[in-house]
Amino acid sequence: MKPDNHIFAIEGEWETKLNKELTIKSTLTLLKEVCNVESIFRKTNTVESLIQYLKVSSTASYKKYGTIVIGTHGDKGEILLSDFESISIRDLAEQCEDLFTDKIVHFSSCGILKRASDIRYFKELTNAKGVCGYTRDVDFLESSIVDILLFSSLYRNNSLVITQKFLMSNYPDLVKKLGFNFF
Repeated sequence: MKPDNHIFAIEGEWETKLNKELTIKSTLTLLKEVCNVESIFRKTNTVESLIQYLKVSSTASYKKYGTIVIGTHGDKGEILLSDFESISIRDLAEQCEDLFTDKIVHFSSCGILKRASDIRYFKELTNAKGVCGYTRDVDFLESSIVDILLFSSLYRNNSLVITQKFLMSNYPDLVKKLGFNFF
């Protein structure tokens, strides 16, 4: 087991139709079965519970979970947890000041990284080692493929720089199409 490379994932509600089951949990299951990446998975549809889970993820008990994943709908720096709950990246940064020291935060969400200034503010205020995600609206399956490649590379290499080079050199068209970016 490699230290600090496992995943703490928090997912919002993707669908208003309760019979639909889009989830990032299938990505986490595949990573466990193929790469032995451990994960913690929690669902949330409120800002309050999102913040609470993020605070828990930063405690010593969860040190080995070095990648924080926030999987929700998103739009231009806004995290949409449900039809009724959202929080801006800037407000989230202020709620999570200094929580992500030595952690990578991945927004598995459409368009969250559209405003680079908001992401730089988030990274600086939360003290995250790195922030990554999508600048465009993305297809769920295609973004899941990039997420799998991202998480498996982070787990193997323990380096955001190596992972960025890996994705850009091996999957440049998909990375470009989805607007995947690193900060």
